[in-house]
Amino acid sequence: EGAVFKRGWFRYFEFRPDVYVLPGGALAITRDCHVFTSVDPAASERQSADYTAIVTMALTPVGDVLILDMVRERLGVERIVPKLAEVCRQWGPEWVAFEADNFQVGVARQAARHHDIPTVQEMRSGLHGKLVRAHAAIVRTEQGRVYLPVGAAWVDDFLDETASFTGNDAPHDDQVDAFAQGIRALDRYDWVSDSKPEVLVGGFSRR
Repeated sequence: EGAVFKRGWFRYFEFRPDVYVLPGGALAITRDCHVFTSVDPAASERQSADYTAIVTMALTPVGDVLILDMVRERLGVERIVPKLAEVCRQWGPEWVAFEADNFQVGVARQAARHHDIPTVQEMRSGLHGKLVRAHAAIVRTEQGRVYLPVGAAWVDDFLDETASFTGNDAPHDDQVDAFAQGIRALDRYDWVSDSKPEVLVGGFSRR
């Protein structure tokens, strides 16, 4: 395993009607959780290209993070926003964190204009490396506050990727990037308040 994430740090939950069931029988009522999505977009369908990763998570009232869904596909630029809109229709996130470096800025702003996609928060990497950007996710996971759904088809692949993550630009670490970005956005902004701040994206006002 890599020296960053450990498989044993992740905990597990089950989907039940209107609730998430955590270890020990603890319940998180779905309507009391804040759902959000994070996108790490790639720009090619070539077999050697990076994947686009779209992860949807829920923040419970006590601050635990449940990873509800992970989409990992090779998508051409023109297919990223429609796929994101499909995810948003399925899960109903309150906001979307979208990596917005270089070409991705245009895609993020296209997403902000889509009627099925909520508030888009553009996230830029700046001068920070992957390991620094993943720090908040690493800490929260090590604390046992990140949960995966029991039996979901994508979980094993996600665990393989997190276990091999070193922060040194591995060929395919898109799921970790999307997950880490979502946690970074969650920690950076007061997204859990009942009155969310107005966000301007590409000249468009979104709430």
